[in-house]
Amino acid sequence: MIALIATSYKFDANENQVVKTYDAETGIATLHGSIKYNHYGAPESTADFYNGVDIRGEVLILSRNIRIVGEDIWSWGGQLVTADVTEFDMATGELNTRAGQLLMDNVEMYNCS
Repeated sequence: MIALIATSYKFDANENQVVKTYDAETGIATLHGSIKYNHYGAPESTADFYNGVDIRGEVLILSRNIRIVGEDIWSWGGQLVTADVTEFDMATGELNTRAGQLLMDNVEMYNCS
C-alpha cells in the first residue's frame, strides 16, 4: 500500500493505491487500480527551475513486507541494538575493534524504541 501526495493546487488530491508488482531494477511499479488524480514526478529535482522548490510528488510506503514488532511487557517494547565492540585477542595480545552497522530499507518497526 502506497500513498500518492498531491502535486497540484488541489490540496486534497491525495490517494492510496495497492502495488500489484514492482521491478527493483527499473523502479517501475504497477498499481492494482487506476489513479484518480495527476501526480507529477521527474528523475531529477526541479529546484533549479522553481527558486529552490522541488515540486515532485512524494510517494509514501504505508505497508511493508518486513515488520519487526516488539512485545509489550510492562510497557517496554523491543529494542534494536547495533554497537561497536573492542576485543582483546589473547593469542596476539592485540586489541581488535569491530564496527557495528545496520542497513534496513522498507522495514517497519512497531513498538520498538
